[in-house]
Amino acid sequence: MIALPQAVCNIPADVATIGRDMKRKAELPETEPVHLRPICGIRPGIAILAGLAAIAIAASFLLLILPGLIASGGYVSFALDSDSAAVYMDGVYIGSGKGSVYYLPEGEHEFAFSIYGADAGSVTAEVEKKVFGSLFVHRVKEIPHEIVLTPEIEDAVIARFASSIAEWSRVLDFSDRYPYPPLFQDLASDAIALGFDDISDAMLYGALHVTSEAVYGDFRAAMDMLEGSAVSYRSTELDMMEDLLRRIWTEGMAGDGCTAAAGSLPAGTAAGGFISYDGTGMDIGNTDAVTFPEVKEHAKHVTVPAFSIAEDMVSEYGYALFVAENPYWAKGNAAQLAEDGMADVNYLAGIRLSTNVASDAPIRNISRHAADAYAAWLSEKEGIPCRLPTEYEWMLSCEGGSMMWELTSSPFIPYGRLVPDSTLSRLAALFPYDDAIVKGRDRETVGALDPAQCSEYAGFRIVKDGN
Repeated sequence: MIALPQAVCNIPADVATIGRDMKRKAELPETEPVHLRPICGIRPGIAILAGLAAIAIAASFLLLILPGLIASGGYVSFALDSDSAAVYMDGVYIGSGKGSVYYLPEGEHEFAFSIYGADAGSVTAEVEKKVFGSLFVHRVKEIPHEIVLTPEIEDAVIARFASSIAEWSRVLDFSDRYPYPPLFQDLASDAIALGFDDISDAMLYGALHVTSEAVYGDFRAAMDMLEGSAVSYRSTELDMMEDLLRRIWTEGMAGDGCTAAAGSLPAGTAAGGFISYDGTGMDIGNTDAVTFPEVKEHAKHVTVPAFSIAEDMVSEYGYALFVAENPYWAKGNAAQLAEDGMADVNYLAGIRLSTNVASDAPIRNISRHAADAYAAWLSEKEGIPCRLPTEYEWMLSCEGGSMMWELTSSPFIPYGRLVPDSTLSRLAALFPYDDAIVKGRDRETVGALDPAQCSEYAGFRIVKDGN
């Protein structure tokens, strides 16, 4: 046993007393028990429980039922065969049917559908409001509608594609801000969904407008979509263009080795202000490039039927006579012409037409539409068909070039030099959406203007068939 030091064993008495006191229980004063009074004769516990239940019921009503009771409509969507369909409710456009959900007034409504302006049928359906839980869950009623293919719908879909691809082919570089829309894929999707028989002409026309990598990617995706479908979309010329585009955009092909031998051009015979040419063949172009834009001057052998072309361009005086008999084309009607898409805001800018002053200055700041209207008027006046020259006719007759750009009747199809002229004529008749070719400066240079564009540097001359 270990002996503790004396100092540790001698604990003071007062410290020991405190220790004993701490071990005793603290004695609390006696209190009266608390008794809650009844609420309206109901025991407090039950009243509190009832109050909480009432709050829960009120909250449920406010959150789950009241929003549905005060709502004025319901949510609907549309199950349609085509993603391109527009939706009208009671004659008012509400949006596209593609992946859209609409909150519409309660009741019976007539829903009509159109595809790029063509009637796609209608259906009457009831829009119902949902009462329970509508604040948190949007129950969507799907309204089905089967679109029956009509010639009008098919024409509208193809026209929309052709006009759009002609416009977008003018852009050679796209950005995130201005992205390229999937035009080929939209055409393929509609053709498959609606059951088109044949889109081969539209696909060939589109292939001749593949001027950028973005457009080529869209073209390639559409060709994959159409593979194995019931839609006829291939042709010999499309197969040729598909292979050519693949080599351009995946292999970096730049030229095809085709050249045209330059030869002397036949001389025309001048008489009565016109120069007449016999039908002939000639070589045009100065490059074998197949990439755009160089391909627009690709070498090619062409045939030009007999024609007579005016020695001089149409003058201000000649155009003034036309306007005097056709006030629609007057300078004062420029705003209406612009609204109708017949000319732009520069129509006849800086030009003072007069039938009293025989100005022989070439008319300018007129559109291709205006030039065509003038030719039609002159045809009626003289009883002889008059028109604008083709690109080839201009090249044959104006080898030395011109002081101004001159409008032609030829459409500017980007890869047009790579297909036969018979194909170009057929496609241009089916799809009149391209810019007009303008010639000038020299024989080979190819320019283009929108048919409604007016330029102070561009005029035109008249051609008559035969000689």
